[in-house]
Amino acid sequence: MLGRTFTRHVNSGAKLHAGGWRAALRHGGRRQFASGRAGAGAPPSGGGGGGPPRGPVGVGVSGPDGGGDGAGASAPLWWRGLHVCAGVAVATGVSVAALPSALSTQWGLQQAMELINQRMPGRVEVAEAQLSWSGGNELSCVKVYDSPRGGQILLHLNKVSTAASLWQLLTGSRGFNLIISKPWINAIYDTRVGDFKLITWAEKVGLLNAPPPPPSSSQQPSRQQPHQGQAAAGSSASSGAASAAASAAAHGKPGDQGPGAQKPGGLVEVLGRINSKMDLSADVRLGRLNLVVADAMLLVPEEVRQILGPSVHITGAIGEQCLREWAEEVGEDASWALGAATSPTSSRAAGGAAASVASVSQAGPEAVAVRPPAEVLRRPRDYKPGVMQVNSAHLVGEMRLWDGPDHTLLHQPATARLDLTPALTRLGLAAANPLLDAVVTVQGGAGGAGGRLSASFSPDGGRLPYQAATVEMAPVTLALGPASNLVQLLSDLGLRGLTGRGASPGASFVSLSRMSVHFTRGGELRTQRVDMRLGGSTSSSTSSSVGTGSHASSTSTNASSDSAPAPGAGAGAGSAAPESSAGASVAAPAPAPAPAATLPAEPAGSGGVRLAVWGRADLMTDSLDFTVGVAPGPLLTALGLPSGERQPASTEADAAAAPSSSSTGGSSRDLTLLPEGYMVLVPVTGPTSAPRYDVAGAAMRLGQLGARQKAAQWAERRQRKEGHEREGHERGDGHDGDGGGSVRRGLAAGLGALVNAVAPPQELVAAIDTVLQEDLRRVPPPLPPLPSGRSVA
Repeated sequence: MLGRTFTRHVNSGAKLHAGGWRAALRHGGRRQFASGRAGAGAPPSGGGGGGPPRGPVGVGVSGPDGGGDGAGASAPLWWRGLHVCAGVAVATGVSVAALPSALSTQWGLQQAMELINQRMPGRVEVAEAQLSWSGGNELSCVKVYDSPRGGQILLHLNKVSTAASLWQLLTGSRGFNLIISKPWINAIYDTRVGDFKLITWAEKVGLLNAPPPPPSSSQQPSRQQPHQGQAAAGSSASSGAASAAASAAAHGKPGDQGPGAQKPGGLVEVLGRINSKMDLSADVRLGRLNLVVADAMLLVPEEVRQILGPSVHITGAIGEQCLREWAEEVGEDASWALGAATSPTSSRAAGGAAASVASVSQAGPEAVAVRPPAEVLRRPRDYKPGVMQVNSAHLVGEMRLWDGPDHTLLHQPATARLDLTPALTRLGLAAANPLLDAVVTVQGGAGGAGGRLSASFSPDGGRLPYQAATVEMAPVTLALGPASNLVQLLSDLGLRGLTGRGASPGASFVSLSRMSVHFTRGGELRTQRVDMRLGGSTSSSTSSSVGTGSHASSTSTNASSDSAPAPGAGAGAGSAAPESSAGASVAAPAPAPAPAATLPAEPAGSGGVRLAVWGRADLMTDSLDFTVGVAPGPLLTALGLPSGERQPASTEADAAAAPSSSSTGGSSRDLTLLPEGYMVLVPVTGPTSAPRYDVAGAAMRLGQLGARQKAAQWAERRQRKEGHEREGHERGDGHDGDGGGSVRRGLAAGLGALVNAVAPPQELVAAIDTVLQEDLRRVPPPLPPLPSGRSVA
């Protein structure tokens, strides 16, 4: 009705003015029409015959402003535009008002989804919609596919409902609940892009922020290898990986293959298949939105279910008001996030990241623990504090964060406590440390005997989404099964029956220092040096112990200067000073207790074996390139040779007991000592499930060590013999009537002559020490201690 009235009005006005304009042109000329000043009955302005006006010109239609014909000619156009705009507004309002009803129909919903899917990376389908501007809204059977043409279903939402109206959702006038009932989520991993398919889809759509581009290859070594020792070890590992790949290609062995024939394996292969499910529930507050996920089903690999448990619950809040309310309800402490802009440390951090780092030591542990990132303190209005917690049968995790417009900053590294399961050992620990392939139980650590593994997660720069991150595990004591790679390796090197005191039959105790693993989204994994000790006293292997023994001191000293003794120099020339420094370090008072970076020394005769592990792995191809360092002391002792290890506790006693023999026996004692921190290196390559240990090279180096120690023994015996003969000549009883003794002395003299024919003992020791120094340069330094006030757990 409104449209028909509007049309008649416009048509009548157009006809009236068309007649008036034609009369004006016919009697008044173009000038009057153009100027618009000719009134009703006015004579023509150019000469010639007046006469009364004719036709509609005399009507003189006037507009709303009371003007003449000119005003009357333009006013209806203005009115026409006004009425057209009003009509468009009315039509738009009617369309918007009817939009929910139209989308609630099958045809309207189908047309809308076709338009939406034109810009979607994966097809989205909605079976039914009930939308309203004034009442509740509901979507039924929402499906998300991994391809625009369909394919595999990544997300299936049985029902999405809210009691809020569309008007409230658009204006954000008040908070509302969004309930997702009985969904199922496909957590399959895409090996082509190196991420989960659903996360990739959410990043492309814009629901999640995309990670930054990966750094260039020239920047990666400086970021991942901050120490020279690790850089040397990394270059050695690279050459080892290249040679292993060439050897595998030449002999047709599986494992290290060329890029064209790479196949996913290990962890990536497991994540790429879905054969189990978990129950999932969530209750997360996001500003005005309270997201509730009920009775969800998470499709996962069976190994993931074994690691996490049969069900997972996610809870948390983002936003200061939401966080305060959530913390009061669940009993959490949110003081670290409230009032960040007025924090007492904000003035120190306002100057930038450098100022924040410089003031850490001045602020103390308490201020460091609650201090927001410097970027948050500079722009507090751009970030919202939040907490996310994950709880399952085998996992308890928490992440404190600051949510920004296009990224998220971690307040501190995310923490997690995990129960040890066979799947976690096989997929997690074995990939980061090939010696931990058969862990049975957790004997001690942050959670005590029989406790959990404590770990932390920290992305590079503390920013999410991440391109690379670091996972750290707190020091812990584990029990290994009898078929572990570590026990088999030491057995191949000549050591058997290594078990801890009180261990169950067939089990071996191994103590680990803090383990730090850096990994990228592309599947590259790099493990920093991890110090370990197998067997011996388990009581000295707790996570709170500090490495103050001789081995820890010597290792730390070697970490600061890898080339302490000059290559080619004899051990006797360069070992006296380190020995005295080691004794001084033991006598000096210990610093304040801190988490151990290296393991304490094992007492002499305890039977423990010190080891170190470092290297890298490619999870996409399931290939390892690690190095295991074994302390040579127990290996040499098993051969009946001097261990070559420094024992600061007995040094002072020996010096006090035999001061007169220091000139004769001192050099021999120094000669048997090996370079500080030396380890027999064993390369480890192959897949995670079946690593290959190159024991041949270690056996050859062990033979050289045996020759070195034997030469040192010959030198010591010769010096002792010369001393005894000199003392006998001085006493005048140089003749010995024992025939057996004469035979033994003759045999010893013959063997000594044979050794001297090959090389003098001092020269042989110096030559072997040169080789040992080359190996020593490949050993990276241990991890530095954690800053005061910070812990992995």
